[in-house]
Amino acid sequence: MNPLAQAIYTTGDAYCNQISSHSYYLNGNQMPFCSRCEGIFLGLVVGMIIAIITGYEITAIVLVLGITPIAVDGLMQLLTRYVSINPIRVVTGLLAGIVVSLLISLFVRETLGDSKSPAGTKEDKPVRNC
Repeated sequence: MNPLAQAIYTTGDAYCNQISSHSYYLNGNQMPFCSRCEGIFLGLVVGMIIAIITGYEITAIVLVLGITPIAVDGLMQLLTRYVSINPIRVVTGLLAGIVVSLLISLFVRETLGDSKSPAGTKEDKPVRNC
C-alpha cells in the first residue's frame, strides 16, 4: 500500500468505527471512514467554503438545526432498534460538518478580529472629525 493510503487508513482505524454496513466500498475495498464521517468531512469543506466566500456568521438556531439531525439519528440507533441507512448518515454528517465549520470560522474571525465581510477583507469605516 502506498504511504498516503496507509496514513489515511491508519487514521480511519484510529478515529472511525468502520462498521462494514455503515461504510461505502470502492472497487471492492471498504473506505477508511464510515459514511457519516465522510459526510462530516465533506460538510467541513463545504462550510468553510461558505464562510470564506460569503462571510456568513452562524447563529445559535442554525447551529441547533444543523446538529439536531445527527443527534436524533445517532440516539435513535443507540436507544432503539432503528438502523439508519448510509445516505441518511451522509446527509446528517454533512449538515453537522457544515455548521461546525461555520462555528469554527466564527471563532477564528472573533479571535483574529476580522470583519464580517467575505474573505476577511475589511471594509473602510468613515472617519469622524471631532
